Amino acid sequence: MGKEFIQVPEKIPELIERTLVVCMARDFAKAYCYHLQGIHELPTIETSETDYHYTDKEGRSFISESHGGDRTNGTSGNPTIFGIEKHNKQHYLKVFLNHFSKELARIFREGSFNRVVLFVPDELHISVEEKLEQHLLQKTEFFSGNFTKHHPLELVEKIYEEKPHLFPIETPHVY
Repeated sequence: MGKEFIQVPEKIPELIERTLVVCMARDFAKAYCYHLQGIHELPTIETSETDYHYTDKEGRSFISESHGGDRTNGTSGNPTIFGIEKHNKQHYLKVFLNHFSKELARIFREGSFNRVVLFVPDELHISVEEKLEQHLLQKTEFFSGNFTKHHPLELVEKIYEEKPHLFPIETPHVY
């Protein structure tokens, strides 16, 4: 199923429900399957449609246009009847969010997950909520922040510390 298996420390109770843990950034997301005492790394969610070569597309195109250069010089975009449709950071974010919401739904469905734990940067939280399918949104627990560079065990510890209700407490059997 995944690239790597990571054993969760015994101090953290087993997570009975199959959980899709996702750490999101502006143009990619890392995904993990967390179930019982282990985490499997899943393929990264990304799309080549958000690959761009300049971090300041708006600035580069402004300089090109203001110095009499060809209107297409330094920009990427699609020709329209009005000239070149410029692709800026907002465009790439919209493209990624559309791709992300479809991929997340597909992974959730195909992986037979019960829940999603989504680490999402504050500035993207509302946009992500608007894009997610309703049934998926109802099964999603949100954490604020960009945690893409954190180790999966750090994510598990954060989930356990901040949302202990996700980990069922075993009750002793009464005979």
